[in-house]
Amino acid sequence: MRDTDAVLVQWGLPRDIGTTYSAVYKRYDRRAYVGAWLIKRGNYHELAKLLSRAATPIFLRSIADALDAINDTEGKKAHFQLPTPTCNNIVASWRAAVDKLHNETFGEGENNEGLLLPGETDPTIPTHAQVRDEFRRRFGQQKLPTDYAIRKLLHSLGLPYGAGKRGRPQKFATK
Repeated sequence: MRDTDAVLVQWGLPRDIGTTYSAVYKRYDRRAYVGAWLIKRGNYHELAKLLSRAATPIFLRSIADALDAINDTEGKKAHFQLPTPTCNNIVASWRAAVDKLHNETFGEGENNEGLLLPGETDPTIPTHAQVRDEFRRRFGQQKLPTDYAIRKLLHSLGLPYGAGKRGRPQKFATK
């Protein structure tokens, strides 16, 4: 995720498109979305690099559809479907939960890569409860989708999330 943001900034693209980039379902469409933003920003040098890897007529049509969806100029339903606002909110909450866990585990700052040893589990994978709490904090209780919708979306996008503790919370003895 941090690598994606770094590449987007390096290409001169706005940092806030990283959430929508992560929310686009197909990898092929993600590339088309980046290509459309490169055209919109006038970064043709990086666009040439992108097209050198995947310049097919279908991919060029996908870039044109993504550009139409970004600009919303035609007024009709484009073939390229941008994620819904709820989908963007869930992905933004997931990214915020990952950033929070990363900063808690490895410390804050720009140069904290958080390198893991081989076989070590990633401590920055949030649980469903952490994503839900982050959603509530950012967007409020009223916009909170069902737990199933959050889990289904994260699973379909391939974003990892950890399992929470099962069962009832422990009872704390009062003194």
